[in-house]
Amino acid sequence: MKAILTLLVLTITCLTSKCQFKGAEYYARKGQSAAEQNDFKTALKYFDMAISIDSSSALAYYARGVSKAMLNDYAGALLDYKKSLIMGIDEPLFFHNMGIAHYNLNKYDDAIKDFDKMLKLNKSDTNAYLYRGNSNQILKNYAAAVVDFTETIKLDSNNAPAYFNRGVCHLMLAEYQDALFDLDKCLKLDSTKVEPYNCRGQAKAMLNDYKGALADLSYVLKKQPDHRQALQNKIFIELQLGDKVNACGDYQRLLSLGEQKIEEMESYCK
Repeated sequence: MKAILTLLVLTITCLTSKCQFKGAEYYARKGQSAAEQNDFKTALKYFDMAISIDSSSALAYYARGVSKAMLNDYAGALLDYKKSLIMGIDEPLFFHNMGIAHYNLNKYDDAIKDFDKMLKLNKSDTNAYLYRGNSNQILKNYAAAVVDFTETIKLDSNNAPAYFNRGVCHLMLAEYQDALFDLDKCLKLDSTKVEPYNCRGQAKAMLNDYKGALADLSYVLKKQPDHRQALQNKIFIELQLGDKVNACGDYQRLLSLGEQKIEEMESYCK
């Protein structure tokens, strides 16, 4: 999942008495203009020039960091963000973008710390709650993730990813009825993705709604015939129902996708 970055509006002024025409301020403004047009490669060149002339502008480092991040250079972005932090930037969006960079570098503990700082400064940032929740979920802090996704939903009641992720966390916490509620809501908001159907199928199966579970899992396999987890879940349900023909047929499909043989299934399907 590629995270969203927010560009701080720049107010860059000359910080030395040596500023001249086409000095640091000129190149910084050119960089800002390019960034506003989503031309981040050009923006990066201008910010490089601005910093080479005047290395005392925290905003120029921050803006260059945003451009690097938009070009997927998150490690480079963090170096510039940290430089601007040392130089005094202390804005909510700064910590938001630091968190996004850490998130995209799989440094989830650091991302959580950044979003913590962000939310101390601005408690109404939907993305900060969402990505802190994502980080907690990846770290298997499911209860904490549920809290974050709940805050996201309070701020944006139509946020399908928040309902989906909260549903998955409920599923992992064996809170199957809550998972079903969230996954139903997610699919009402966005029915284009198959993974919510797969997870809802799992929740229904755990609630002994095998017919409903099979309907969801069959839909997933119609859209993605090589979806191994959906196929495994479907086999589990067929075994619960004593449907040997379909269970063994789906087991053969699973083997054709490269899964290892299962001794119990080999014996069962003889």
